[in-house]
Amino acid sequence: MPTINLPIHISNLIQIPEEPGVYIWGFMYDKHTKKNVIDFSNDLPLFNPDNHQFIPYYVGEASSLQKRLGEHALIRSMDAGKYVRFKDGYDFWMHIPRQYSGGKYITQYSAIAKDIQYYGECSVMIDAYPHLSNLLSDKFSCNRQPSITDLEAILGINDILKDYVHNRNNFWFLKISESDFGKDEFVEKIAFLGNKQLREDYENLLYLSLKGRTIGRCYRNRKTTNPISIIDNSNTNVFYIDSNLVKPCPGINPKTFQEQNPIGY
Repeated sequence: MPTINLPIHISNLIQIPEEPGVYIWGFMYDKHTKKNVIDFSNDLPLFNPDNHQFIPYYVGEASSLQKRLGEHALIRSMDAGKYVRFKDGYDFWMHIPRQYSGGKYITQYSAIAKDIQYYGECSVMIDAYPHLSNLLSDKFSCNRQPSITDLEAILGINDILKDYVHNRNNFWFLKISESDFGKDEFVEKIAFLGNKQLREDYENLLYLSLKGRTIGRCYRNRKTTNPISIIDNSNTNVFYIDSNLVKPCPGINPKTFQEQNPIGY
């Protein structure tokens, strides 16, 4: 079965083969406060489990880990420019709703609007910036979702993700790819690499096993075709674990990965 190893800094992305896989990207916080996103701009970005706490931000799968993670790290380009942003110091992983493919979370995000810097729904943004309601309504009037770049000048803010990733050099990820399978798992490895649905099953398990929430989405009531397991050697303490294996968090059926008491839709 595959193993999740220690977090990898974005500066080492070039060493990742261009192969399919699943991943979690996020930030390193000060472990003792979990409030301070560490500034690695002048320090060698080496993971220290005694002082660093990895905080997941997004879970995904890709046909090329190297390409997809590189796109995420751009922050300002393509869909990365439309990811939700939270204000600096807000412990989003404790409060945001679990998201499902095809779901709508406007009500839940409106409830925490005061802690949101950017979200791609007009009603949420008006709750976050009520004094700019007319300007925001105009920006969202064309049935399109403005990016953070579109709204920075109006909001009078600097993109917090740009600050974390570019200014503080703080972009880390966990992965499962070919090299993370055992030497004797050739059949499973090939199936994983070539089967998008199987990669999505692993993605679902990772998403539903996290102790906190991320801005990503998972698949509601998805039945896996094969039993899957993941060994956690990440030393991050972000997963629910049973006998060193990643398991769904409480309230999730461990056999079907279906949520027993679903919320957020």
